[in-house]
Amino acid sequence: MWQRLSLKGKLLGGIGLIVFLMGVVVAAFYYCTSTAVRRYQGLLSNEIVIEKTAKDIESHLLQCRRQEKDFLLTRDQDRVPKFEGELAELNKEIATLGQLAGKLNNGELSEIAGHMSSLAQAYGNAFKELVAQHVEGDPAGPGRVPRRRHHRPELGVADPPDGGVGPLEALP
Repeated sequence: MWQRLSLKGKLLGGIGLIVFLMGVVVAAFYYCTSTAVRRYQGLLSNEIVIEKTAKDIESHLLQCRRQEKDFLLTRDQDRVPKFEGELAELNKEIATLGQLAGKLNNGELSEIAGHMSSLAQAYGNAFKELVAQHVEGDPAGPGRVPRRRHHRPELGVADPPDGGVGPLEALP
């Protein structure tokens, strides 16, 4: 068959075959590139969601700590529901992180989310105990801040004899 073709036919056939094979290579390259880009974008969007959830968890944890600090400073019972609301939001974000880890089949992230959930629960229980202790045994009464004492014998500073807050003595 090749013997009967003219030189022009052989050249056109060879060039046509090369163009066809180049088209196959370009199509395979396009398919592989688009698949890799889609997977990368999916991975990137998942990482962005994980990062946003982690920042939300951090924010809610800081808000819980703020409510706890404010409660300790003022002993204001209005801080307790605010703390509980922030803790509920914290637990919700941790659950979201756990669900995302399950969706991505990420065992390590799922384990971290479970550990964070147990720590958040322990933190909430510890705060409830703290509130109960401060409400039951508060000599200043609820809503009042007790006087602070400045007893630091190693620095030469002691409480004034009348129990009030007096001027601090100068160090020798």
